[in-house]
Amino acid sequence: MNPDSSIAIRIVLDGLTGPINVTDKFYGPPDYATSMPGLRYNIETNNGVIASVITYIRNAWGNKANPVTVENVAAIRSATQQRTTSYTEPELGFPGKFQMKRSKNKVSVSKK
Repeated sequence: MNPDSSIAIRIVLDGLTGPINVTDKFYGPPDYATSMPGLRYNIETNNGVIASVITYIRNAWGNKANPVTVENVAAIRSATQQRTTSYTEPELGFPGKFQMKRSKNKVSVSKK
């Protein structure tokens, strides 16, 4: 699991669009033509909810990562407050920097 939680926070806040490569598998049109919307302006989610969800994901399925705090989410939210579009794979530091591995009961992300 990537120790830097800022990528996950950015995706949850502002969404992800465009094609993406995961373990050398391409996800994009025509099979995946929609975007993941962000939750920045969703009135049902706040920094605490976002921190809890990301912490859960980063520690489920055999993963072990530090918890994401409300302060972590607040800092990214503040630093990216002018953002109006979803992120793309290259903006987040991919492709080629990270590799996602899936096994029966575990998902892990590591630097290549």
